[in-house]
Amino acid sequence: MGINKDRAQVACRAILRGTELGTMLLFLDSRQTEAALLRSSLQSGDGDDVIVDYLRPMAAAATAQPPAAQPGAGSELVCGTPIGDIIRGRLPNASKHMAHLLCDANDPAKGREAATVVSQDTLVTFAHETHGSWHIGKKVTVMAHDEHNSHRRPISCTVAGIDKTLDVVALKAHESGALVAPDVDSTLYAGLSYFLLGQSTQAQSDPSSVSHGVVSATQLDAHLHVRGDIQSGVGDSGGGVFATHSGKLIAMCVGADKQTKKAVFAPIAPVLQFVNSLATTEVKGQSRSVAAAEGMSGGSHQLQVAGTGGKCVEVEAE
Repeated sequence: MGINKDRAQVACRAILRGTELGTMLLFLDSRQTEAALLRSSLQSGDGDDVIVDYLRPMAAAATAQPPAAQPGAGSELVCGTPIGDIIRGRLPNASKHMAHLLCDANDPAKGREAATVVSQDTLVTFAHETHGSWHIGKKVTVMAHDEHNSHRRPISCTVAGIDKTLDVVALKAHESGALVAPDVDSTLYAGLSYFLLGQSTQAQSDPSSVSHGVVSATQLDAHLHVRGDIQSGVGDSGGGVFATHSGKLIAMCVGADKQTKKAVFAPIAPVLQFVNSLATTEVKGQSRSVAAAEGMSGGSHQLQVAGTGGKCVEVEAE
């Protein structure tokens, strides 16, 4: 008797869309226990519609009777919980997957650039502007989370791949297992609430920043990018984008749309496809491009595995 959370989430993704899906997933993640679902009248053989119909009134009741907001909490509510409270609860874990580079290694006062961990030995950052002249094999030092204390520590990396179309650079850490790998989720839909961890408060001694919004457009453009509904700040490129309801990594920020000024994201699915392809496309001592992301956005695009050629992404540097 009963079902687990994974089965409930599968049913919700099959039936629901947009904001209702986000609200239901948040309800399952933060307001519904596994034990309660296992004790419920639901059965493993029940259809998706039956499971969703069972959960809807429970989620509605949770929204109608929200917990008391804490002082200073955000005024927006998601499933009855102030979104500021949700994000604050997610930050300690999400921050472990963030890193930064110094704009000028010889002058820390010139600011930082963001990078995002995608595996135990790989980070990604943006490929435009200051990184536009980077090449395969370039040595880069990033400051990443140290599991043994509360500070970031320097990690020596090498540029392992450059995808100019996706606007992503992959950095390989020299130290195996040096990074804390995030949980990822490739599901994107309009209305999905997210928070972005960047480096856009450059006027402060610590420019680390947090912003939040919702995914506004999920149709991939020519660069395999999607759009958020808030403006992206200078320093947000390379920052990780996390789903509010789960805290999972869903994308990396690559800048702002030139017309709307809204945030532009590289979804985690093509980012990971790019990173995973490097093991099979790298050729020692040669510069080479290979077709990648076949079938996405109606075709393929060229993955720059080495060199700095290729068309730059048409977004503003942030």
